[in-house]
Amino acid sequence: MRVTTRQATLMLVFAALWAGRAVAQPAGTQPAHAPATTPAVTTDRPIIARIALRIPDRAERAEYWVRTPPDYTVDGSPALLIALHGTDDTARQMIDFWSGLRTPVPVLLIAPQGVGKGWSEADLPTIRAMWADLQKRFGFDEQRVLLAGFSAGGAMVFELLYKERLPVTAAAALANYVPPRVTAEEVAARRQVPVFYAVGMADLNHERMRAGLEFLRSAGANVKIHRPRIGHTLDATVAQEALDYCFEQFRKRLDTAIDQAAKDTDLPAAIARLEAITTQARWHEPAAVERAAQVLERRERPGRDDLKAAEDLVWAGRKAEAAELFKRIELAYGQGRLSRQARLQREQLESEPAVRDELARREARRRADEAQALYAAAQRLVIQNRRQEAAAKCQDIISRYSETPAATRAQRLLKMLEARRTP
Repeated sequence: MRVTTRQATLMLVFAALWAGRAVAQPAGTQPAHAPATTPAVTTDRPIIARIALRIPDRAERAEYWVRTPPDYTVDGSPALLIALHGTDDTARQMIDFWSGLRTPVPVLLIAPQGVGKGWSEADLPTIRAMWADLQKRFGFDEQRVLLAGFSAGGAMVFELLYKERLPVTAAAALANYVPPRVTAEEVAARRQVPVFYAVGMADLNHERMRAGLEFLRSAGANVKIHRPRIGHTLDATVAQEALDYCFEQFRKRLDTAIDQAAKDTDLPAAIARLEAITTQARWHEPAAVERAAQVLERRERPGRDDLKAAEDLVWAGRKAEAAELFKRIELAYGQGRLSRQARLQREQLESEPAVRDELARREARRRADEAQALYAAAQRLVIQNRRQEAAAKCQDIISRYSETPAATRAQRLLKMLEARRTP
């Protein structure tokens, strides 16, 4: 059987999972402690795995579950959803629950398992180890990270968001209260993170939610409240509303990033932001991909004109000039596709000895001209009796352009200036 590049990448992903003692399970099964088997490789359906974590100086087992979306590879950049279970639930149940809801794009779904019932400070080492492991093991979009939790998991959402400062970009806390150890200063420091806070009208935490909501708002939190007519339950309708709200915040954030890239004077940074969307179209909504592609085309248009001009120079036999223009395109467009294209063409030209020799001569002339311009400026400073500034200019020429005729002249002028200072 022929192995495609994507399948080979998946093999690497799950080889890494296996190295971390992961147990892969087909989507939809309910394992308790299934025997360890080599994870299956697939590209057309989700894969669910349990990953063990090693935490120093702790005997209890630490683990988290992961559900990779169809066609996921380690170089992919999907949104990330971290789901925290309630007191009487498990991480695996969170995988099944949240994967049954609708998202506008496929997501990488993660669920850590608490040490005991509920969540407490004793679970923080698990969360920290999980986050570190996630960053090493999986690719995801760090600008679209949603932290969601139910009941005790919802309280832990506030703990992780405000006290631990977990770098999430949206949060959903369901059927819980705000832990009293969270301070107003900690909330204010993360006020930019949107929070969907839902507690049922008949929920046992409903009255405590009122005080928590007042506290969050007074501290400047960006919080949306939802009060469904339900009790203390993980309700699919409420969870879906939470997802819809958070992904709408992601959408607005992405729109803002595209708007900024359209006018950013830092062209390499703008190109990088746009290509992060267009090259990861699988994980973004089509409208965002299309808009980013349009902005990218506009930002690249001058560079494409320059690229065409450089290619015309090649055809005209002016290869050294073409190589220099290719180099300017590289510098202007950072690590973008246009820059890579220009670099390949420049390197091809520079493989010719005659082109390399001509480029060296042109660079020598350019440096000589720059040095001479600086020397002329030093002479003007002498005429203006600004001798200290002239001496500094000479030293700069000698340091940066030592091989040029202007450096020799600068050395003579510097000696003359130093002699005049000598009593």
